[in-house]
Amino acid sequence: MTETRIIRALVESYDPESHTATVRPLGHPTATLQDVPVSADVPGELMPVGARVLALLFGDVGQVVLAPYGMLPLYPPSGAADYNTFYMLTAPEGMAYAPHPYLSVQLTISVHSYFWIHFAGAYVAQNTRSWNLICRTLINGVPTGVTSVVDKVVVGGWYQLSMAFRTTAAYAPGAYTFQMGFMQQQAGDQVRPAGVHLSVMALPAPPPA
Repeated sequence: MTETRIIRALVESYDPESHTATVRPLGHPTATLQDVPVSADVPGELMPVGARVLALLFGDVGQVVLAPYGMLPLYPPSGAADYNTFYMLTAPEGMAYAPHPYLSVQLTISVHSYFWIHFAGAYVAQNTRSWNLICRTLINGVPTGVTSVVDKVVVGGWYQLSMAFRTTAAYAPGAYTFQMGFMQQQAGDQVRPAGVHLSVMALPAPPPA
């Protein structure tokens, strides 16, 4: 029986749906191992083409990718943005979300993931007839269900908004843009956010059934 051994290899491709990879053993330019299961502790973000990995070859049959090596930690995908000066946001219409154009985070995920989102900031009610201000995170332009609300807004008043949550739904592999959307009740109302912060982190979710 062939002995169990660990080899070094390069990732040729990765399949996020099956969490398997095709790898090429180092020193063997024409040989590949296909549909190799990747350890459950190794997220897909660590399996880009060209990544160096350690693979375990069982003595009887089969193999598994144990871990990547020789790279800086790339996981979890995360990003943050700050905007520390005033920016005038004018409601384009009543009950619509106006995104802050200078506060956004872009993430690309390779496996189904939940998003952990944190937002905090202050704003001045510049010219408003609304009695409250509603804020939501926009993911690719679509508002999430979590809401931060300030009531009894008066012109010239300073207010704070914050939220921290994990999305209930998991998102498919792809590119995502996160923005903060501010909704006022009447078109033309204005607020001036300042000192705002948005941070996002992706964590793997179970694959869809």
